[in-house]
Amino acid sequence: MIKIKPILQSSLMYFLLLNFLMVSCTSSNNQQEAQDVELDEQVVMIEDESATDIVFPSLLQIASIFKRSGLDYVDGITNDADKLENYESQMSQSLNFGVYVADLSYCIKNGQTQNAMNYLANVKVLSDKLGISSVFDSKDLYTTFEENIDNQDSLIYVIANLQERLDDYLQNNEMDYLSAIYFTGGWVEAMHLATSAMNLSQNEAISSGLVEQTLILDVIVKGLSSGPHKDNPLIASIKEDLVKLKEMSDNFDFIKGREIEDIPFEEIQINAQEVSNLSKVIAQVRAKIVNG
Repeated sequence: MIKIKPILQSSLMYFLLLNFLMVSCTSSNNQQEAQDVELDEQVVMIEDESATDIVFPSLLQIASIFKRSGLDYVDGITNDADKLENYESQMSQSLNFGVYVADLSYCIKNGQTQNAMNYLANVKVLSDKLGISSVFDSKDLYTTFEENIDNQDSLIYVIANLQERLDDYLQNNEMDYLSAIYFTGGWVEAMHLATSAMNLSQNEAISSGLVEQTLILDVIVKGLSSGPHKDNPLIASIKEDLVKLKEMSDNFDFIKGREIEDIPFEEIQINAQEVSNLSKVIAQVRAKIVNG
């Protein structure tokens, strides 16, 4: 089993650096619970290559990493909410469930509340189709979201709570392997949002978040290589693209030849050609997902 643990707990094979955020909430009813989703900066490692159970960071965490890197809202780069009905197969619905969660997180982190409501509705519809609707059945969840539509901290809490419910549901029902599919769709969308915004705004600060996220690729590929979905043609094609992306990122001038523990993340830089190459592969794999 693959378990991700803090570096100080054990001697492990290799690690990924994930920058997490503190999720806080201004509502007095939510403050204590918000402490339970505190996501501090930490180093995590992978314990066993033979694992089939992988713990992924939440898409809200990734949205926060990019937000801290300078990613602002850019209209028109998220997946069209009206494309929902195009996703007919279970695999397409699963991948785009992750896509819409990433778009939801992006909108919340950038104060786009009406768009966030639209994406929340899509996530609920897909959860019904995927048989995980019990995660979203709480009336309090939607009431809280609507009542706090202008309170970003409270909305962050709501989404963090959703993530926790989903993780618990999949684990309790021995469906952990689905996390890899949901996360893959969301991760690709988050990388698309970042590369698109970076290319449009010329904000080079976002590059640090991009490079950090490529360090998760080994884990994603491992997740896609196990479970009943591993031989699905779409998954096989996406996995092939992600392997190419990993090989590309390992050869970035700033990264090449360095052990991960030796990378000064606060100084990360990638050149324009590397960004262009990265963007092209991300666009290619995203098109396979969102075009149904």
